[in-house]
Amino acid sequence: MCRIASIALFLIMSLSGNTGQALMKSRTMEEFRPEGSKRQYIFFMKDTQVGQLISEYEGESEFEGSRSYRFDQELNLDFSSLGREYTVSIDGRHFVDSAGLFAGTDMTIKVNDQEQELYLEATADSILGHSIRGSHRHEIKVPLEADYFAADNNMIDLYELFLAFHDLNTGDTIYDTLFVPQTQVTTPVTVYVEKIDRIRYGRNFDSAYVCRFLEPTEQIAYFTRDRRLVRLLQPYQDLDVILYESPLDKLAPPKQAFSIRGFFRRLPLYVIYLVIGGIFAAPFLRRYWNRPELYVMLVMGGVVFVVAKAIASPLQRWFGENIMIPGIRAGGSLFSYAVITALMTGIIQEIFKLLPPALLHVWRHQKARFLVALGAMCGIGFGIYEAGAVTGSAWQTGTMKLVSAAMFERIFAILFHATAGAAVGFALSRGFRILLPVWAGLVVVHSFVLYLFVFLQKGVIDYSVLQITIALIDLILLLVVFLGIRRGLRN
Repeated sequence: MCRIASIALFLIMSLSGNTGQALMKSRTMEEFRPEGSKRQYIFFMKDTQVGQLISEYEGESEFEGSRSYRFDQELNLDFSSLGREYTVSIDGRHFVDSAGLFAGTDMTIKVNDQEQELYLEATADSILGHSIRGSHRHEIKVPLEADYFAADNNMIDLYELFLAFHDLNTGDTIYDTLFVPQTQVTTPVTVYVEKIDRIRYGRNFDSAYVCRFLEPTEQIAYFTRDRRLVRLLQPYQDLDVILYESPLDKLAPPKQAFSIRGFFRRLPLYVIYLVIGGIFAAPFLRRYWNRPELYVMLVMGGVVFVVAKAIASPLQRWFGENIMIPGIRAGGSLFSYAVITALMTGIIQEIFKLLPPALLHVWRHQKARFLVALGAMCGIGFGIYEAGAVTGSAWQTGTMKLVSAAMFERIFAILFHATAGAAVGFALSRGFRILLPVWAGLVVVHSFVLYLFVFLQKGVIDYSVLQITIALIDLILLLVVFLGIRRGLRN
């Protein structure tokens, strides 16, 4: 049921247009953490400090004759200040391969007065090793059919490693499996990347991805764009883990959320989207390129995108948290609730794309051909602004290539919005009796495209099939609208 809830959370965000602020996974260990880097995490329970974890990345190393990368870890927890005679100390060395996957571990674990040594090595098809407690030695052999990331309870640096080697995109859900060295078992892990938010950790502030772990333990991790896990919350245990940073680390100039340099770095992307939008709209714009109203519509398209998103996002979230997820947990169908969620977004976006050309038409009556051009230009503005919001950060940081699935997706999204705008513009010229069914048809098509994402999350189709399907739908819609408008104008 936790998996179903996470799928529902994904739909709430993706259908509300809140997806797309991407951080690509680390390609190398050095891109994640420089050699010699140190993390110091302070543990608080009920606002009382109960311990710390110190993690040092030692860089490339050798483990059982193989190239690996080593983390030295020292964990000390003492809950006596909370009235619990319970202490934990771990002194360990954790080894991973170049992709961050588990290679082995060598640790000494002490719980109260009980001490245990644990040594594990990952081989091609199993985990081999031993544990020693007192004079008793236990040989370990655990068959594993695949390589996994590994994480133990309270080893915050390993959760940081896990997130660093996954793509993070707001609205997405990560499904994977973790190996737990201390218990030698695997467990499913589900992480919903909720949003990017301003987070406080200690006396410091930063922007971070809010990563909500739904499995194996419900917790919230805050992961920054420079790949630091700066805070982790476990609400049900009232546990708060904060990355401690020396004041000297904060002397560097703060990163700016927006800069002129950043804008100019994104400018080529915006120009590409604008050119693409112009190509798509060319059949509708024809001889009206010199009319200033068109460029007003281009700007208004971006404005209404911002307004539509500001309205849709909280509405979708409220529906998901109060109706959709409780309904699914009670046995309801995800497919049924997803219909409502998709329709919400389709209706809101198509209403706001209709408003600018409709208001201009009411204020000053426009001819049919020009209304088509106005509607198409408004749709282009909507699509370009949406595309920039979704892919701008990834382009600026160099994590998105020009030829990529993200670019492919945005190109056809712009095509859809331009086509829908042209259809609405023509329908406006024919009056309400024509406008209503045309607008309703566009809502259905738009909502259906959004609804297809539930099949992606349920594993019915993969991402490439989904994008090809959406592209075909957009091309068919363009053909139908173009032929319909041409026939209507002739008559």
